[in-house]
Amino acid sequence: MLQYEMICMPIDPMGRRHIVKAPSRWQGASRAIAQNNFPLNERSSFWSLYVFLLATFSFFWVTYIGQVFISDCLAILAVPMAIVWSRHVGVYWSRESKWVLGLGLLWLFSQMLTDWVRRSAFNDYAREWVKIALTLVYFIVLYILCYKNRKRLVIAALGIACGDILGYMLEPGAFAAGNPWKFGIALGVTVSVVLLACLLVKLKRISHWLQIFIIMSLGFL
Repeated sequence: MLQYEMICMPIDPMGRRHIVKAPSRWQGASRAIAQNNFPLNERSSFWSLYVFLLATFSFFWVTYIGQVFISDCLAILAVPMAIVWSRHVGVYWSRESKWVLGLGLLWLFSQMLTDWVRRSAFNDYAREWVKIALTLVYFIVLYILCYKNRKRLVIAALGIACGDILGYMLEPGAFAAGNPWKFGIALGVTVSVVLLACLLVKLKRISHWLQIFIIMSLGFL
């Protein structure tokens, strides 16, 4: 509920005063939220670090009743905080984002129906259901935390690059030894080069044509 401050103002030469209600700072904040002018930068360092860790740890896992990715745990923990935060700052869910969520739920329900008809084993359908649900969880969390914030999008991309390269260095996959580029550092290096090219263009060190050439040249590697 909006709060008001009571003030007195003279309105005629006889000295009579009339009490009026002036909007308090809470009304101004509420109006800013309604107009989407309230920045999502409050506690930005915490959420920016959270986005970076969420992207970085997507390539690391621990063994507990199977492989559990650390980023999955971070995403699930962030869901209630992100939803509360979205209501606080007035995150607008676009039509495209609603389509993504709707199609994701349709994908999940169709997978459940398929497994029920085919009488799939518990281990098989449980793994598929969890993967689809986590996909929706990642989308919700990243959409809210990166809403109208390009800086966090860059941080998320940087986290993906760091996680991919660190994952190859610390625990390479079974196929990484035979083809380290394709099954190792391809994603991390590609994202890093794209980010570097965009940064150089922003600093006006290179032209847009050179940026396009650098990004396209990655396809020959």
